[in-house]
Amino acid sequence: MSTENIWVTIVEDTNRFREIFALIIDGMDGYRCVSQYEDCESAMQNIVEDNPDVILMDIELGDGKVTGIEAVRLIKEKLPETEIVMLTVHEDNDDYIFDSLCAGASGYLTKDVSPDALLDAIRQAYKGGAPMSPAIARRVVTCFQQQPGKESEFSAQETRVLSLAAADLVDKEIADKMNISRDTVRYHFKSIYQKLQVHSKHGAIAKAMRKGLL
Repeated sequence: MSTENIWVTIVEDTNRFREIFALIIDGMDGYRCVSQYEDCESAMQNIVEDNPDVILMDIELGDGKVTGIEAVRLIKEKLPETEIVMLTVHEDNDDYIFDSLCAGASGYLTKDVSPDALLDAIRQAYKGGAPMSPAIARRVVTCFQQQPGKESEFSAQETRVLSLAAADLVDKEIADKMNISRDTVRYHFKSIYQKLQVHSKHGAIAKAMRKGLL
């Protein structure tokens, strides 16, 4: 991980998109495209050595054996601190959106994202945020609103922690808001992850919303 630049890896099978994104990233101070791959298999062979801060991952990758969503799970096992932002032309596929987030992706962007929005999304993900294209964010909210209410499987404290995380608060802010320690916040998240069978904060939020628990 770089202390000067945000190191970015691009995994995208369309040359045009891959080249455009790389030009945008390398053309701005504070960002560096450290590697590019056209399929998940190639990326998986080198990703640990690349050690990027953020990965831009195409959700549908040609004829490869590993899909973008499957790659997220595999990469997060090897590089849990690396943030992964999905790239898609499918802004209306709810399954793609939630499966990606549950797998551990940090964000979800459509490929027509503007250069400024792309760089902002990379920085948001790097800082622990959950960047989404407006159309994607609207679908997440709509899906959440359509979920029937269910009895929560979380404690009151866990529900509060997850709700604050869904509002984009970081652990320190959650701890301050609830007047508890950061260790207690992390303990609650560990319990939430176990109950939902997920491995990330974004995945927990997505799955809880999908199940109507938030």
